[in-house]
Amino acid sequence: MRRLRLAIVGCGSITERGLLPHLMLEREHVEVTSLCDISKARLKALAERFHVRRTFTSLTDMLHNSNEEAVAIATPIPLHYQQALEVLLHGRHVHLQKTMTQTGQEARRLIHVARKHDLLLAASPGQMLLPAYTRAYELVQSGALGTVYAAIGVNLASGHEREKLRTNSAQTGVTLDPSWYYQAGAGPLRDMGVYSLHAITGILGRVRRVISFSNRPLPERHWNGKRIRVEVDDNVVLSLELEHNRLATISTAFSANLSILHWGHLAISGSEGALEVRRLPDRSSCYELVVRRVGEPKAERQTFGTGLGETHDALDEPHVARDLLDFVEAVLDSREPGARAEHACHVIEIIEAAERAAQTGSAVRV
Repeated sequence: MRRLRLAIVGCGSITERGLLPHLMLEREHVEVTSLCDISKARLKALAERFHVRRTFTSLTDMLHNSNEEAVAIATPIPLHYQQALEVLLHGRHVHLQKTMTQTGQEARRLIHVARKHDLLLAASPGQMLLPAYTRAYELVQSGALGTVYAAIGVNLASGHEREKLRTNSAQTGVTLDPSWYYQAGAGPLRDMGVYSLHAITGILGRVRRVISFSNRPLPERHWNGKRIRVEVDDNVVLSLELEHNRLATISTAFSANLSILHWGHLAISGSEGALEVRRLPDRSSCYELVVRRVGEPKAERQTFGTGLGETHDALDEPHVARDLLDFVEAVLDSREPGARAEHACHVIEIIEAAERAAQTGSAVRV
């Protein structure tokens, strides 16, 4: 059986928790042969831990001195465009962590280059690859909810400076500075709200107009004795006008999670019923789909994993691995990836419109 040779660029928390542990379980299909990061200490620690042969501190050096068929990019968002473009121009397939790029123009350029060179380009998050969201889409399409009116998405979570991985560096000996999450090009909308945007547009269709409010309640954060200046709005609410007369609201912030509406909670309401998709708090790899129909007292409940199986679901961040492993299969099978770059591009266009709407105080067309 042929194995895909894969390189990973960026050795931060996503790679340590959500990529390498899952890729190691799929060694019949994929081999991580190179890692690239500016930190030599992290490179050495992760390469030894996950038995990766080659390490590079320069993407250009890696592309000239390795022979991977595909590259997964898991660096901070502002670096995505230039790195992905360089990889594509070297003839390698590319998978990008969310968000794909900072601007829609950059995303469209990458899509054009990938098509021109007959290369695959995928971009996280792959919400519509998860069985719970696939089932929600089927229910909406079948008319089970009647005429769909509105959707709500919630992505609230304490800032990354509170993550245990950033205070406990026993695994790698190198602490991970979370400052970039509060700098231009980052923030909760691109880091977390992007999940709700992918789910809502994947299930309900494209967005036409956006109204948004955003602000910075705290001017600075603190981590490891360091003061982090908040340079991007970290408290955001969007109101979306979608096709087919549908509306949606998304709330995302680096603030404490709610006890009822857990992170990633999605609700869709129609004339004949409503559905909710939520991650179970004690089993973060499990999703519960709840369907309530008008006139029926009892709700229907189904529980889903990520579709990767129990071994993957027992590890951290299996939802992150879901679309990367689909990308691996897509390259091996010469098919389109499920986490489509075109979908990710539309989401970035929504984010750009939301940022303009917050600045102008008026609705902005996507």
